[in-house]
Amino acid sequence: MHNPFTVCDPLGLSPYSRFKGLGWLTDNQLTRPSFRYQRLVTDQSYEQQWILPDGREVHVNGGLRDGWITEAKWTGGDNAGEWKKSPYNPDFKHYDEGRLTAQADKLLALNEDLGGKGVRNMVSNEWGAAHVNEVLSKAFPEAYARGQLKALSSGRQRHEWNEFMAEVIAMLEELRDISPLTAEAAAARYLAQEWTPGSKVRDGVETSWDKGSVGGWIQTFGGGAVSVSFFVWIRDVDESGYFDDLDAVYEEGEQVLADFLPEIEESPLAGHLIEAERTEADADEYIKLKKWALGGRILTAGVIQHDTDLPVMVMVVLEEPGAA
Repeated sequence: MHNPFTVCDPLGLSPYSRFKGLGWLTDNQLTRPSFRYQRLVTDQSYEQQWILPDGREVHVNGGLRDGWITEAKWTGGDNAGEWKKSPYNPDFKHYDEGRLTAQADKLLALNEDLGGKGVRNMVSNEWGAAHVNEVLSKAFPEAYARGQLKALSSGRQRHEWNEFMAEVIAMLEELRDISPLTAEAAAARYLAQEWTPGSKVRDGVETSWDKGSVGGWIQTFGGGAVSVSFFVWIRDVDESGYFDDLDAVYEEGEQVLADFLPEIEESPLAGHLIEAERTEADADEYIKLKKWALGGRILTAGVIQHDTDLPVMVMVVLEEPGAA
């Protein structure tokens, strides 16, 4: 069991009564890019909740660690299109600069109360970091001059993306060599590639797997048909908390798909892929897709939303048709 006093006040500089609690991230929250990014830059799966001496409540993504409070800000991935749709972009119709400065004010007050070094805003792309620095440096010039407040681009987003894509391609190469492709054989390859099981066992086989921010599933159907799926990007329609512009989320997913397709088509799989025609069923299931024959199997990469209440995902699916 976690000791919140030890976790949240490692320097022992603030009365325990000012610490309100830990808000643990749920499994549903961790499907969202903003929360996955928070865990990525803070290595924490919870948010700290404090009460300042003046009674204000402040939520903290990470810290104190090495004397710093860390605030994770997801402003999209490493392409300008995602930054354009971010609620931190001043052109976004519900943009609120006051929320940004009010949060920084509370974090600086908590930092002072705890005797920390300062507040670091870890921002997911360079456009977002530049804007956050522009706003906060004007609002808090003394804190910037003292080095107590700053915004940094994480610099890890493209690196992490490349790593995740490499993991999917490596698994597809492993699965291509299995004949016949069974759920048991797929699970064995996941385990050999050091994916983490999700404790969702069906008919004696683990069906859910994770590695980094990529998720994998194994599904079985009648006649020996097997489907091995990966999600490489996932986004709730109203993840920002400001809007539910479904078309904007679809466009975002389509851009991610466009970025991912070369990872498949320029991989060692390329010599084995034959582009396949899309069916009416494909059009009903996917928002946008590309499809190939891979030996006797079908490989599909596409943008999908299983239901209007569920997130939009970019998925890669390898299907073994089984007996006719």
